[in-house]
Amino acid sequence: MQGKDLSSQASVAPWGYIASVSAGLLAALPEPRIRELSDELRLISGGADRILLSNEGWINERRIFEQSGLLGRLGLNVTVVAYVRPPVEWLNSAWWQWGAWSGIPLDEWLGHHLAKVRWYELISSWIGQANVEKVIVRLLTSDVVNDFCDVIQVPRLPSTRSNRGLPGTVLRLYQRHRELRPSPHDSAGDFVFAKHLGHLPDDPTPWVMGPYRIRRVLEATAESNKRLLELLDDDARKSMESDARWWDEVAYAEKKKSSEGQIELTTRQLEKIAVAALSSIRELENENRDLRKRLQTTNRNRE
Repeated sequence: MQGKDLSSQASVAPWGYIASVSAGLLAALPEPRIRELSDELRLISGGADRILLSNEGWINERRIFEQSGLLGRLGLNVTVVAYVRPPVEWLNSAWWQWGAWSGIPLDEWLGHHLAKVRWYELISSWIGQANVEKVIVRLLTSDVVNDFCDVIQVPRLPSTRSNRGLPGTVLRLYQRHRELRPSPHDSAGDFVFAKHLGHLPDDPTPWVMGPYRIRRVLEATAESNKRLLELLDDDARKSMESDARWWDEVAYAEKKKSSEGQIELTTRQLEKIAVAALSSIRELENENRDLRKRLQTTNRNRE
């Protein structure tokens, strides 16, 4: 899938995008299918400057790529581009994305996931891998799409943010009504609700990283962060060195710690969610009515 077909599929997906499949699924494909994919990629590349493949999970799947020889079997020589953010912030976000719905206590979950924010170890392991020509590391920005356009030297694009976090009160509602988020990877509803309820005011993701947890993460990632500087260009290196969020718990002193467990929502908070939901239902009904009218007109014109 490519070009307009890809954009069309992404526009109707709950997530707003289509990610490339996991390395494990690709590596498990029978060799005839791998050869077919290689031929398809060769045809695509014949009419394009480059092919972009994207899956954030691939950063953890380097061994699968290496052991399966997947890149070579597909006939690809690649540049790896990885975006990183301060580990404390990544873990707070990841807790609400996956951990809170796993049934694992936060401190235990952190212990399992500290390796996932040792960015240097994860990224440097790609350097020198067969068929990897270059590895580029970027610090996460507020506009990652246009930063990526700069990296690959193409004109910037008008973009909208599809991967928006849920309002904090909605996450709290999830905790009390687990049918809304039954498992860590059942995330389609997140994107739907974020799209239609994301304009709730002053409602950030709850901050569950207190001083002890922040200190634990900073200590566990300190050496990795220092070595990560080696992989950055001069501007990014200076930016990271001067960004206390990577190095010092004081950077989070103004963050108000919130419980990772269930909390009672106020009537006012629930009212805001209800009003936002009702407004969205009305907008969706208007959109649905307009689509039905257009479909009826199209059908009449065909008769």
